[in-house]
Amino acid sequence: MSFLPKNVGLGIGILAGSAVLMHQTTFVRNFPSTRFGAEIWPQIVIGIIGVLALVMILNGWRKRNYPDAAAAHGMGGKLGGRDVIALGVFASFGFFVYAVPLIGTPLAGFVMVMAILSFIGEPRPRMIMIHTVIALASVGLMWIIFTNVLKVIMPTGTLW
Repeated sequence: MSFLPKNVGLGIGILAGSAVLMHQTTFVRNFPSTRFGAEIWPQIVIGIIGVLALVMILNGWRKRNYPDAAAAHGMGGKLGGRDVIALGVFASFGFFVYAVPLIGTPLAGFVMVMAILSFIGEPRPRMIMIHTVIALASVGLMWIIFTNVLKVIMPTGTLW
């Protein structure tokens, strides 16, 4: 058993990354035509991620003396199914961040949500149809909320 449980180390990394990203939001340029400052939405999301990372640290530290429970839930030393899903979700988000300036928010968001749902769900034809409907509805709803309600200008991409 290592000195630092896997969840605690991961939580510390996420919390440190959240702190760096929270500091970076202070450099976001504000537009005079918006209701809120442009930095508020990233700060809310990063703050929630930071709180969840803190919960992860405390929960992992509290359960550090129970290695059998961690192994039973796929949190052992080897890369398992849950790890592959987590890496797939992070890769999907990385693609989204890279693709937004190129293909725009709606298409990049659709691809990201489809990829995440495909990593988590079953790859049957019926489930792929359900994933498609969920991806279209969620990205469309977010687009409507951000552009029409919050008056946020969303990137449309350079390839269009």
